[in-house]
Amino acid sequence: MTGVDPDGKVARVAAIVVNWNGADDTIACLDGLAAARPSPWRVYVVDNASTDDSPDRILAAHAACRLLRATENHGYAAGFNWGRQQALQDGADYLWLLNNDTRVEPDALAALLQASQDVENAILAPLILRQDRSNQVWSAGGYLDWRLKSHHLPVAPVTTEPRVVQWATGCSLFCSAQVARLVGPMDERYFLYLEDVDWCLRARAKGVLVYLVPRARIHHGISRSTDRLGSPSVWYYAWRNYYLLAREHGRWWQRLYAYADLSSRFLKIAGRYIFFPSFRQDPLYRARARGLLDFVLGRFGPSPATLSVDRRADQLQESLP
Repeated sequence: MTGVDPDGKVARVAAIVVNWNGADDTIACLDGLAAARPSPWRVYVVDNASTDDSPDRILAAHAACRLLRATENHGYAAGFNWGRQQALQDGADYLWLLNNDTRVEPDALAALLQASQDVENAILAPLILRQDRSNQVWSAGGYLDWRLKSHHLPVAPVTTEPRVVQWATGCSLFCSAQVARLVGPMDERYFLYLEDVDWCLRARAKGVLVYLVPRARIHHGISRSTDRLGSPSVWYYAWRNYYLLAREHGRWWQRLYAYADLSSRFLKIAGRYIFFPSFRQDPLYRARARGLLDFVLGRFGPSPATLSVDRRADQLQESLP
């Protein structure tokens, strides 16, 4: 079923889902999109060089989807960019980026289309609930503190009308083709983590506001893709990319804070490596040190393959910048 906008015109909504070794989640996400009313005009699945049988399984379950197969994993931003480019070339009116571990409620797209008429030239985000606790809000948009560190708003607003937020998670972003062209592609230097914040900040700099649409609701399986990477890789991206974000978007005092913080962490790392050799064996600590070093050296993109896998999720969540 082709989407219809509130004016009764055919709305060519292109849903873009990035997959990496996550066929079960991706198929469930596509099931939800197929059941939505209206449903997207076309669904693009960008497979980021999965090493399992994901592409074949996805096509077997949803033969109508447009599967784009990458030969290398260039990251979430690159996956979105490829889907974005193809959808725009094919004539999409709207783009809807979705994490593969999301489940859309049947009327979510209708609510986003309605909001697109109420607030033109904007990036729209649904209210995101946890899959494991369906009544608990995971993200009602996001905000940035004075250091330019990002946080999710964990409580749904009282009003059901669209409201402006500073940024919205790449878990679900909806915009018109016009906005997508104006803002441009995501910055692939981030690879993973904070590329969505960067994209929203670039949009705001061009006069495009970001709105939460509380009537649109989706459910999110938290951090499944990053869990498959292993904690050190996520730790690496989080620290490296924070300093990149601060450098690209921070005001002078935010950049000053970030550079001072970076310098102090290098001093701590040097001292601990010299006087406390056990830190050299800690995979999370090594990953952070490598992230800081790579930022200074201008090395972006994927994390080093030498980062070992360690799944200390609790410690990770408490310590990310």
